[in-house]
Amino acid sequence: MGKKNKVVKLNIIRAKKRGESTKRIAEDMKLSPSSVKRVWMHWTKTRMHVN
Repeated sequence: MGKKNKVVKLNIIRAKKRGESTKRIAEDMKLSPSSVKRVWMHWTKTRMHVN
């Protein structure tokens, strides 16, 4: 996994923790809503520690 992908994932997680909608995050980051949801669901299942 490249560094850029890690940054994108961290930004998704931070945005979701702030309460932003999946659709809004996807539009802002030029991703599909399913990609945003996939990252978020993986994080919630593994509970990786993110500041």
